[in-house]
Amino acid sequence: MRGKKRTRHEVFSAENERVLLKKRYKTALVTGAGSGLGRAFSDMLRKEGVIVWGTSRKIDSLEGFSGIEAAPLDLCNSKSIQSLLGFFDDKGIEFDLLINNARNRKST
Repeated sequence: MRGKKRTRHEVFSAENERVLLKKRYKTALVTGAGSGLGRAFSDMLRKEGVIVWGTSRKIDSLEGFSGIEAAPLDLCNSKSIQSLLGFFDDKGIEFDLLINNARNRKST
């Protein structure tokens, strides 16, 4: 809407959100990055210059997703979790942002 005066908060949010994203977050871990919201989050972060590690139970769902570091992860399997955490620890990889988007595939 032309001529509408924005509040200070709206101006700050609209004009500085990308700058803040780049300054705050250097490396992100996105679970469930193979599809849906996880893929969208990963793509958005990657486009903003954030190094993204995306996880999925089906690692082939991350193939061809350029700019994303792919890692297999099944959050219902403790060995899978420990293996991935050990990998990150061994490589000295730390995350500034976690988007825990993966769903639990076990029915209740």
